[in-house]
Amino acid sequence: MSEEQAAEWLAPFADEVGAALERVLAARRYAATGDLRSLQGGYP
Repeated sequence: MSEEQAAEWLAPFADEVGAALERVLAARRYAATGDLRSLQGGYP
């Protein structure tokens, strides 16, 4: 799934839990790769 497709799919979830979409996408990238650099910019 591309980043754009994931953003469309995860946007309602991010809204429901009150998280910024960028944070949710960063967590998705980390979960998929295990690379902590994925979280830079998405988490403080």
